[in-house]
Amino acid sequence: MGGMSNDYNRTSSGPADSRALSEMARRGITPDIVSLAGLLSVDDQEGKRLTGQERTSGRYDGIAIPNIRPGQTQPRAWTIRRYSPDTERRSNGTRREIRKYMTEPGRSNLFYFVPGTKTEWLSDKSIPILFVEGEFKCLAMWIAAFWGVTDGRPRFLPIGLRGVWGWRGTTGKSWGADGDRRDERGPINDFEQVLWGGRKALLFFDSNVHTNDSVQAARSQLAINLRMLGAFSIIVDMPDIDGLNGPDDLLAQQGVEYVLELIELAFLEHEASQHEDAPISKSVERENFLWSLVGSTGKILAPIRILFELAGFKNDHSRLLNGLLEVKPYDRRITLQVVKGWVADRCRVSDSTLSRDIDKLKAEQEEKGIAMLEYIPGFVSYKTNPPRRVASKFKRLFLRYALEAIDLAMEIEGRYYTNETLRFACEQVFARIPRQAVKVADGKSSAKLEKRKKQLSVEDLESQLLALEEQLIARMVADEWGDEEITARLDELAKSRQARIDLVRQSRKSECDDYHEEINMGVTSEDLSPEDPDSPGRHFDDQAAPSSVTENHTFTARPMASEDYQQQDLNASRAGPDSSGHCDGCSARLVWGSSFCASCGARYQPEYWKVERGEKFHASD
Repeated sequence: MGGMSNDYNRTSSGPADSRALSEMARRGITPDIVSLAGLLSVDDQEGKRLTGQERTSGRYDGIAIPNIRPGQTQPRAWTIRRYSPDTERRSNGTRREIRKYMTEPGRSNLFYFVPGTKTEWLSDKSIPILFVEGEFKCLAMWIAAFWGVTDGRPRFLPIGLRGVWGWRGTTGKSWGADGDRRDERGPINDFEQVLWGGRKALLFFDSNVHTNDSVQAARSQLAINLRMLGAFSIIVDMPDIDGLNGPDDLLAQQGVEYVLELIELAFLEHEASQHEDAPISKSVERENFLWSLVGSTGKILAPIRILFELAGFKNDHSRLLNGLLEVKPYDRRITLQVVKGWVADRCRVSDSTLSRDIDKLKAEQEEKGIAMLEYIPGFVSYKTNPPRRVASKFKRLFLRYALEAIDLAMEIEGRYYTNETLRFACEQVFARIPRQAVKVADGKSSAKLEKRKKQLSVEDLESQLLALEEQLIARMVADEWGDEEITARLDELAKSRQARIDLVRQSRKSECDDYHEEINMGVTSEDLSPEDPDSPGRHFDDQAAPSSVTENHTFTARPMASEDYQQQDLNASRAGPDSSGHCDGCSARLVWGSSFCASCGARYQPEYWKVERGEKFHASD
């Protein structure tokens, strides 16, 4: 132990002095919490003994913090907060303090539990866990945990880490390939003291998590490890307030109520996004495999393309999607908090080009009513020097949908699924995607949309009535109707259905008659635009007929239903097309199956047409 005695309680210094109490008060920690934690003031000699630094230079007087395991009374380790830590000169000429918190050499990282933590709280999954950086921040959050509590049960249980990577360390020894003993590193053994399955875990790191890549990676990796243990990780972000670094500073300057409100807001955001943070697969092994695919864009882009195709997206957004997949492949989060410039670097474009790509995707999402990506832009705060950049939020909904489709395909056919199985899985996932309100550009397009919705074909009407008939049968069977009552209701429904079909056909017949009158009145080809729904040349039939090009204009033929014109005086002029497919009256070229001549207005019944080998046209007798 580096010359350290096993009797941790033997110190040459007494309780916390005025300097230590003043330091704690600056962090919002009261004297009763100092007494509960067993903080001591130690001189230089005792500080070196507790940390095993007897042969080193520098001052080690400061505040001694005992680390006591829940359910025990003796400290298992000591940490010294030095009053005069070492300093280091940076490349820009400034200095910073280093080695402020010291512990004995060779000691693995440990969780810090506030003395008084009960073991039954560690097994109670209804009590959330709150991770913070350091012992003092843990003591400050202990005050918030019991603020206003009357039953003696904390609203959350704070745990302190020895730095952002303090949840990892040496966990044991193993034998190497050449027979030597090696250290095993990974999540520390203290994780085993807590029952994690279904528990909520809050990650409340310092404000530099938004600017320091290592701190951000440590938090992300901790969230991944907690998910693997079955917990739900919840991020609590420090607000952008000048002079505040961690949760203890926030509690001291803004008050306990402000901290509790911030934590409650994180709980609410977690409830709103519980679906996206939930595990994708029921199997832990398959969950790991799915997230390993995020780094291999070729595998993950296949279901993404199918989903965008099913949604009807016209533009190719692969550049933006690729960039979002490559920003942080190690982070198992649907929502990324990153600076937009990092995404632009991964996309290999400028910030302005990336903004245009985002706007194109957002515009198409509004048009289709399906959200594949949610974006909240970041900003730059000039309150600090240098200015602080606040990260943007990218909610990669398309990623979760794609992983869900792959998980379903693997469940159906195994890891080596076919493209047909993947498409089927994408269709099932796409059917579950929530739809949003479609944004209409103007009133004119909205009126056209409503007009097209009303123009139902006879087949659509019949299918709708058949569906209503099936629902009626199911309802009648559920209500135990008799056979006679069911037969009577079905007869009524059949009559109503036929009446509605006849009404639609009659309406279309009258529209066709109006069109023929316009033809005879000299409507030109420019007035007959089949693309404009308001044009008299629009199709009134269920299927579009082929086009015919004449010398003067282009016309789209519409075959008439024979039963609609059987009672008319069509037999009065039984002019028919000649053998070459031209009109008897004006010799204009006719479209096969057309019911009249677009040039002179002569009408033909469909039964006049027949096709023989050689594609010759003949009139029937």
